[in-house]
Amino acid sequence: MKYWLLVMLAGQAFDLGTTAAKMRQGCVEANPLLSSPIAITAVKGGAVVTLSLTLPRAHRQHPTAAKWIAGSVAASGFAAGAYNLSVRCVP
Repeated sequence: MKYWLLVMLAGQAFDLGTTAAKMRQGCVEANPLLSSPIAITAVKGGAVVTLSLTLPRAHRQHPTAAKWIAGSVAASGFAAGAYNLSVRCVP
């Protein structure tokens, strides 16, 4: 399970890094609640910490479900990061 958590963390870190890089280039976050790097870090960090604490417990009784959840969170982070790389900012 710990490898799934690392992959999940890597996906979310990739999304956070690409979002911050694009915001420095002048892009604007589409979600108004996440309009600052601090807000994005707080939301993503809170989600990763929460899942990192709850998924190992869930893994004991529902190992397949826990791995699917971690994989889904990781995939969404990598997909969002890849999308961020494809965005062109209009100054």
